[in-house]
Amino acid sequence: MLKKLLKYEFMSTGRVFGLCYAGVLGAALLLRILGALAWDNTGNQTAVQMLLPVTDIAAGISSLLYGGMVIAVIVVTFIFILQRFYKNLLGGEGYLMQTLPVTPRQLISSKLIAAVVWTVLSSIVVILSVLVLAMSGEMFGELVRDLGDIIRFYHETFATPLTVLALEMIVVCVVGIAASVLQIYAAIMIGHQAAKHKIALAVGAYFGISVVISVASSILMNVLYHIVPNGAWNALSDWLFVMNDTPMLLVHILLLGYLVFNLVLAVVFFAVTEWMMRRNLNLE
Repeated sequence: MLKKLLKYEFMSTGRVFGLCYAGVLGAALLLRILGALAWDNTGNQTAVQMLLPVTDIAAGISSLLYGGMVIAVIVVTFIFILQRFYKNLLGGEGYLMQTLPVTPRQLISSKLIAAVVWTVLSSIVVILSVLVLAMSGEMFGELVRDLGDIIRFYHETFATPLTVLALEMIVVCVVGIAASVLQIYAAIMIGHQAAKHKIALAVGAYFGISVVISVASSILMNVLYHIVPNGAWNALSDWLFVMNDTPMLLVHILLLGYLVFNLVLAVVFFAVTEWMMRRNLNLE
């Protein structure tokens, strides 16, 4: 049933995101073409620019269009995270969704997976649009060659494929996005427990949770610093930087710690959201 829910989610939102993505890439390509018409590779004005001053105006308009499309993608992604959860599960559509033969866990999972996928895709599209604007064929070739050199250097220096670090960073980013989305869901569920001013309470709950996480993190770091003897910290430092002679090991440990931290938050937020939806659902 989760597959059917996901199919419904992507069918309902795919057209909007597809238009936004096409708009961003199209605006970037248009700006790139107008910029190439107006300026040559040495930074001097071309004959086209001198004969057709309107090209400069068109390039300015297209730059505004590109900026607006990037903002639109960010806003649409954020609104999607909020609206698809709030409207479909807690609003008027919630009565229909609750009659489906699915569990609250499946409903939350479908919204979460779709939100993470669209957030990742939106980030990729924005990055691609920047590459369209900034890179030429020669620059792309140089980037490929430099990337190959970086991969070989990393492997020779740290005796570990760079793909391992890249995979770790991707997993950390995806889990971090999921934890952030689930924090929004938990805040919405908390706010929806009120009879009035649900949105205001949800916003307050979100910032309250953020403050609690920040304070708890600081307290945990201070506790660990004071509990663990200084000799142990020195030994750990020597092991990381001297004995193994591989500073990147510290990066892997930090990524692992950040991953575990976000996994814990994601599990807690998911459990809170599911519990409230199962036991204290307050539909509008």
